[in-house]
Amino acid sequence: MTHMRPQGIVQVPFITDSAVLSCARRLILCLRVPCARKGGIRFTINGYSYFNLVLIWNVGGAGSIKAVWVKGSRPAWQVMQPNMGTNWLVVSYLDGQSLSFLVTNTDSQTMLFQDIMVLM
Repeated sequence: MTHMRPQGIVQVPFITDSAVLSCARRLILCLRVPCARKGGIRFTINGYSYFNLVLIWNVGGAGSIKAVWVKGSRPAWQVMQPNMGTNWLVVSYLDGQSLSFLVTNTDSQTMLFQDIMVLM
């Protein structure tokens, strides 16, 4: 009978030199390398009236995003929640409004993208 282990758990004998021992399991250390990509951030929106998923990609510099806010033409800034990878979720009615985004990357650099699209 085979025993299934949850994904991501590595047993002790696997790596001995470059890992940290914690509770009889190994945590693998990762090194983040900055991206030299130049150009703008791109946004792709999916969903419907009250459920909007925004995929933010082509992020240069840090290469990853720490926080995102969205603002329609009418309401104030709203915090977006991370949802499955690089998708960000806002549960709010934004149809017919011009959207602005405030994006903070993991290097704490904040970028404002004002009136970049209108939801139909």
